[in-house]
Amino acid sequence: MPRHKKRTRLPNGYGSISYLGKGRRRPYAAYPCSNKRTEDGRTIRPKAIGYAATYNEAMELLVMYNRGLELPDVRLVPKHVPTFAEVYERYYNDKYNNGAKQLSEQSRNATRSAYNNASVLHDREFSTITYPELQAVLDNCPLKHASIENLKSLFRGMYRYAEKYELIEKDQSKHLEIRIPDDDEHGIPFTDADIALLWQNQAIPAVKIILVLIYSGFRVKAYETLKIALEPDWYFQGGLKTKAGKNRIVPIHSAIQPLVKELLADKSCIISCSDSFRRVMKRALLKIGITEDHTPHDCRHTFSYLCEKYDVPENDRKRLLGHAFSDVTNSVYGHRTLEQLRQSIEMIKVPEVK
Repeated sequence: MPRHKKRTRLPNGYGSISYLGKGRRRPYAAYPCSNKRTEDGRTIRPKAIGYAATYNEAMELLVMYNRGLELPDVRLVPKHVPTFAEVYERYYNDKYNNGAKQLSEQSRNATRSAYNNASVLHDREFSTITYPELQAVLDNCPLKHASIENLKSLFRGMYRYAEKYELIEKDQSKHLEIRIPDDDEHGIPFTDADIALLWQNQAIPAVKIILVLIYSGFRVKAYETLKIALEPDWYFQGGLKTKAGKNRIVPIHSAIQPLVKELLADKSCIISCSDSFRRVMKRALLKIGITEDHTPHDCRHTFSYLCEKYDVPENDRKRLLGHAFSDVTNSVYGHRTLEQLRQSIEMIKVPEVK
């Protein structure tokens, strides 16, 4: 919005003037006074009496209206302001149908579900939605953390799109926060006896994957897109969700290097579908005698447990897991080389296979 000199406040009951944003030939709207209110006491804005190119022209409309004079016959109807639903349709089409990168059906479903969870905003003019209203949608969402993450991601994507095409003047989504604990971080690690049993049955393909997950610590969905460097460097690079977790490097533990090589010889990634793998994993665990109902995410918790058990330095443990540092020294200046991280991860011992 352009800068203006300080203007005299309009008298009570005189009406109001609003700047509707750039990109309009007549961006100033003059509104009459309204006594209508919503149930919660908010004023209901009436229909504009006219639109003008400048603030002073809009003021002239208000003066004529309040004096009972006939308003100009020719008035420019303001540029259509798209609703949240309309911006979503354009954003969705731009992201999934016009881009060179082919995104998965799972990504499409997540975006559609997030949109449905924001139904309270569907009919709102997009440019009038405020940060508190967006934050309230996140705060009031009764679903799990992952669904709220998808909501936040949808808002961020839509506002980036709207900013690019000058549909808004300010990104209302950039300060959004998820204010509930991450329920994805609660799980059940495998016991030492379970880990020994897994190593004894490492020839089973699903068990190979479980062991790789246990000794590398990424979230299961990250394995679909990880960069994997084999000999001589031996490391994973990638990650999801957090700034600290994305694009981090984790050395491949020497014990699982043969397993990684075998898995990649069969397909291009370690694990291609986490949803179906949970069922495959459950069958494999029951087959070897592990009856606890483990999820793929429990492998990440097991990696964290092993780091603690074998005294991996806390700061390196955070780096390997992609956790954020609370202190400036480590978050900004705490850099570690691949070999230094390799020394830390190799502190984790592997049970002898009988």
